[in-house]
Amino acid sequence: MQNGSRSKVEGEVAVILVYFSEFPDRCKAREFHKLFGPFGNVVEISIAPRRNKLGKKFGFVRFKDVADAQILAVKLDNVIVDGKKIHANLPRFERKVGTVLGNPLKATRANEV
Repeated sequence: MQNGSRSKVEGEVAVILVYFSEFPDRCKAREFHKLFGPFGNVVEISIAPRRNKLGKKFGFVRFKDVADAQILAVKLDNVIVDGKKIHANLPRFERKVGTVLGNPLKATRANEV
């Protein structure tokens, strides 16, 4: 782990996962790739098909080679989309990298940006 951050090591590369929400319904993963790109090396962006407990869309972005995950999360938390600030922070819950519901996750090109 880097600087007390929630990072996973995949092979030799540290990967940081950041949760984000409070964005317009029209936004797609490609738009966030362009928006988040200046903040670091974006590996993957995933927007959930369901909504959070407040009824808002949410997603996760993976960055690699991040010096401090907490600072990155604060920077992303100040991003403005369509005149509104999105919400971003480190996820509350961790899961094993490469698993979904305890089952091995097969890498697919559809998940990559």
